[in-house]
Amino acid sequence: MPERRVRTETWTEKWFYNLSREQKYACWYLKTNQHCNQAGVYHLPLEIMAAETKITIDDLPELLLSLKPHIRWYAEEDIIWVRDFIKEQGTWQNFLVAAAKCLEVISNNGLTKEVIEYNENSYGITIPFGKPSVRVSKGLGEGTTSTSTSNISYKSKGSGGVVGGDEHVAKVSSLFEENIGMITPMVAEKLKDIIDEYSPEWFEEAMKEAVTSGHRSLNYITAILERWRVEGYKSKTGGKHGADKGNSKKGDPSRKYRDGIGGPLR
Repeated sequence: MPERRVRTETWTEKWFYNLSREQKYACWYLKTNQHCNQAGVYHLPLEIMAAETKITIDDLPELLLSLKPHIRWYAEEDIIWVRDFIKEQGTWQNFLVAAAKCLEVISNNGLTKEVIEYNENSYGITIPFGKPSVRVSKGLGEGTTSTSTSNISYKSKGSGGVVGGDEHVAKVSSLFEENIGMITPMVAEKLKDIIDEYSPEWFEEAMKEAVTSGHRSLNYITAILERWRVEGYKSKTGGKHGADKGNSKKGDPSRKYRDGIGGPLR
């Protein structure tokens, strides 16, 4: 499931404190529902909103309009804009690139421009809309930057080189966001360790196993990867069915991409 940051201070802020129970409920729903993307600008018909919140469809228009200016509702296009969503979720580059991609599919060009200018003027947050992404040389969200059209690259600890190249980081990041949820700074730190340790192929297969079993979490994926490193690739709990048992950091470096499958990186 996608992750969301929640600012507990919101409950004591004057604008939120003075809202009614129904307004507070609607506000939190619009920030945390599964349709909300990284930009906080997304398509949500009233029918779906009513079904998920149990608020009658007749009451929703007035309720949504009452949340201005913090929540903007564009009735003709069924678009919701949570205005401070990007500021509350984080300003690290990979997240902002994802937010820019979400804005690219919004049909309302005037709204896209307003979202970009609002974040820039109000919080100094630059959304790289229509621009090359920023390449980070020392990890997900840290290090020196330079212009690049590729995703974020990551240098292995002590290796002095890029582990698997930009395409490896791009693949792992994309797989996580498409199947698990948004990459928060905490998740980014964990992904750095995974990228340093395992190949994208192993990550993808572990993610498939986690999703199939109903456990959409990075901790569960990590546990699967650690089990495979000890017991063998694609081993099951309590058994050793894989052929890559020796394919760990302490194994033979020549087996890093054995049989085209890949495994723990060295």
